[in-house]
Amino acid sequence: MNNNGNPSSIARNITTTIEEILNHYEKLGTKEEKISYLKKVINDCKRIINLAETIDGKVLDVDLLKKTEQNIDDNLIMFLEALCKPPQGKVPLVVKQPRKYYIVSPTDGGRVCDIQSAIYDMKKVMECLEDKKIVVEAVDKIEETASANTGDTIKIETGISVIVRIFECMKEVRIIWSETPIKDIIGIFFSDALSKIKYEKNFNAAKNRIEKEESSTSNTKLLNFILLLIEKSFKGKEKELEIIIRRTEELQKNII
Repeated sequence: MNNNGNPSSIARNITTTIEEILNHYEKLGTKEEKISYLKKVINDCKRIINLAETIDGKVLDVDLLKKTEQNIDDNLIMFLEALCKPPQGKVPLVVKQPRKYYIVSPTDGGRVCDIQSAIYDMKKVMECLEDKKIVVEAVDKIEETASANTGDTIKIETGISVIVRIFECMKEVRIIWSETPIKDIIGIFFSDALSKIKYEKNFNAAKNRIEKEESSTSNTKLLNFILLLIEKSFKGKEKELEIIIRRTEELQKNII
């Protein structure tokens, strides 16, 4: 996962990192474990940001980070390592910590990344995960205080970005009205006002992130949905299947 300083590559890597974290989150058993994991990774982001902001220099040594702030989530470490470039010589780094000072000289071939990039990117990851945590906690609250009229909504079993991608595409091809308010979409899934407000905020955040980063996804549920939709809708339709094949071939050619 090497971005070579390319902004679009960095944006894709941020998206990939978030998706890897959420994939691990989905595999956890209980809701308590899932929320605890989100909080842990959010706190890891804060630890990275706090450390980077105390460094008197322009680069963050990832080996120093792993030594100073132990047990950082592997996905965050992998992302930072992808930002790394070999240091130019041995430049001393001073890390100011409460009651301690660390003086480190990176060895030849060590891996360092730009501090400001690390801070900015960790904040992007943290913001997305905090949005996810808000949604999860809101859903938990609804389930705990559920009343008789909550049975008229549809239960969501996937991440918010999947919902955003599906409905925004439906708008673009005019399956639904292109000016459909987000609150009307939210109303399909939630009936109480508090949850609608929180989910609308996170819907907008996910939509803006997808548009700004021009991000794609490897979400398995969304892929299976598309494949099943093609199979059930266009089975035996040679012309339509040929269009689908040509479009996917064009997408493959554009992969860098």
